[in-house]
Amino acid sequence: MADLRFYRGVFLVAAVYDLLLGIVFLFLYPWAYGALGIPAPAEPAYLQLSAAFVLVQGIMYVLVFRHIEESRDLILVGAIYKAAYASISLVHLGIGDLPHNAFAVLGVLDLGFLVLFMMCLRVLGSAGRRTPPVAA
Repeated sequence: MADLRFYRGVFLVAAVYDLLLGIVFLFLYPWAYGALGIPAPAEPAYLQLSAAFVLVQGIMYVLVFRHIEESRDLILVGAIYKAAYASISLVHLGIGDLPHNAFAVLGVLDLGFLVLFMMCLRVLGSAGRRTPPVAA
């Protein structure tokens, strides 16, 4: 199915994106924060816990990429993750306490992924529907 090839590509991009973000903020956060010109967090455990979740998301998207037709539940969970990050980052941007606008850019990117994930679920839903047999 041509649509699913496109969405497999979307999940490959999402996997690489979240794996890289997870690795950077889990292991290289002093460099990342320095590059953004913001002080590293005083308590890195909070950041590293979040980064570990992002890394695991990346692994989840690899699984979706490998078996997209059987991954509706994982896609839904991924969409929820994307909605959560996007909404939190954009709310904090709006109230003025986001540490750096780069986090809002990541939120906007996650909104894009959210839309694509929901579109994929729609394609999978229509592909998986079967006409029930008619009772005689």
